[in-house]
Amino acid sequence: MVIYKILLIFMVALAVGSLGGSGLLFLIPEAFGLAAEGDTSYILKSTTVIGGIYLFYLTERIMKMLMQWREVSFS
Repeated sequence: MVIYKILLIFMVALAVGSLGGSGLLFLIPEAFGLAAEGDTSYILKSTTVIGGIYLFYLTERIMKMLMQWREVSFS
């Protein structure tokens, strides 16, 4: 039962990542007409957006880890 839960969480995370990446990298630029025939410059812009989101996520996680470390160290 434990293996099933772990596998299910992994598969859901994989599905969300695939759909999110596909949407940000290909579907949204196509919907707004940014993807002209043979022009792939929109991929760099989309990748920059994904990188920015990831950077903010990492910043938040690092700050939480530092706050927990400070609480443990100074308690």
